[in-house]
This record gives sequence, structure tokens and C-alpha cells, in this order.
Amino acid sequence: MSSVKIDIRNIPESCSSHPVIKLSQALNSLDGGVHRIEVMYKPSDIPDNIVELFLSKHGFKITDKRVLDDGSVIVIGVKI
Repeated sequence: MSSVKIDIRNIPESCSSHPVIKLSQALNSLDGGVHRIEVMYKPSDIPDNIVELFLSKHGFKITDKRVLDDGSVIVIGVKI
């Protein structure tokens, strides 16, 4: 069982490096052996429902969500 962490909190915004694009690219590069994922992001960059949508499209269900001290969010998802 494999686990992956994706941290998209400190990505400079441009057309090709927006946090939404980076999340999509990271999820598309996952292999089939990943069963647990942690995504750290800033809600000001990506709305919560968009992160949930991306994870669900890749077969993950969010099992935990926490707000960190700096205001960023970490969600934990497991493969369904």
C-alpha cells in the first residue's frame, strides 16, 4: 500500500503553474498502487470542492480534512 503527499501551497501563479494545474498533473502522474493521498493547499488558490472533485475523479474519497496553523488545508483521501 503506497502513500503520496502533494504540497501545492507555495506555487507561483502563472498560466502553466497555477495550483489547479499542478494538482491535476500530480494526480495524473500517480500509478495504480497509490491507496492513500495527502494534499496540502491554500483555499484562496483552490476551493475545497474543486480539490474534492479532482480526488474523486481519480478514485479517492476524502476521509479527513484539517486547517493548519498558517490557514492552509490538508485533506487525506483513500482509494475507493
